[in-house]
Amino acid sequence: LGPNGVTYSRIRYAGELASRGHSVTILALVRGETPPIPDGVAFETLDPSTTRLSGLLQQIKSALQLRQWFERAMSTRPFDFVSCSLTPADRVVARAGLGNVHHWIHIATSELIAGVSGPRKRRRRSQLLRKIYHGKPVIGVSQGVLDDLAKLNAVPSRATLVHNGYDVSRIGKLAAETPGDLPSGPYYIHVGRFAAAKRHDVLYEALKRSGSAHKLLLLTDKPGEAMELARSHGLDGRVAALSFRDNPFAYMAKAQALLLSSDLEGFPNVLVESLIS
Repeated sequence: LGPNGVTYSRIRYAGELASRGHSVTILALVRGETPPIPDGVAFETLDPSTTRLSGLLQQIKSALQLRQWFERAMSTRPFDFVSCSLTPADRVVARAGLGNVHHWIHIATSELIAGVSGPRKRRRRSQLLRKIYHGKPVIGVSQGVLDDLAKLNAVPSRATLVHNGYDVSRIGKLAAETPGDLPSGPYYIHVGRFAAAKRHDVLYEALKRSGSAHKLLLLTDKPGEAMELARSHGLDGRVAALSFRDNPFAYMAKAQALLLSSDLEGFPNVLVESLIS
């Protein structure tokens, strides 16, 4: 449950379901950084170990642990609804052979394929994703995500559109706060992972060509790498990078504009959140 839009979206839903009287459990496959869990939501880590096996071995280990966990849990109190998010978890669920698990897709599958180098690897990724989602129930955060899945020739047993939800009141309250590390003077903001699909190179080039004297503030998972790329674009002194914040809305609210340079988004949460802020 790292600091990303998918995690925060799923945690919001878990908290809302719990507030309506449902019994909700969030199960993380491995130990790692975890945002605050809402009151009334149970949280468990399947593998609390700090050591990791190589990719495939860890996947097999997680699948075995997941199957055993579900066998124990379902024997005492069956779940009415089970879902998983993000491709690594989807792969583990598929390998564990769990039935009737809704794959909650937050990102276009074509982006996952395009992110692999070489035609052979892309074909293998396509085959893998088709095998995971074909004949399974899926939830898409946008119609575009579901349409994109159809290009893969993966036909789900059921496809449901559920847009991301937002706690408007909470975001408004957090947006009113004033962090101590805001830039001095007017600034633009970009909130997102430092990843190829987010196109920080396009973002930096646009800033150079804009003629604006505003600074650019980044909230990202790899501020050091983001700053290194900024320097390579000749933007010393124009860009500041901070790690992700629990309250990004306060930074959005004070910015002159939020910039989004992604090639592709399943559903751009930050655009909606910036409008609310």
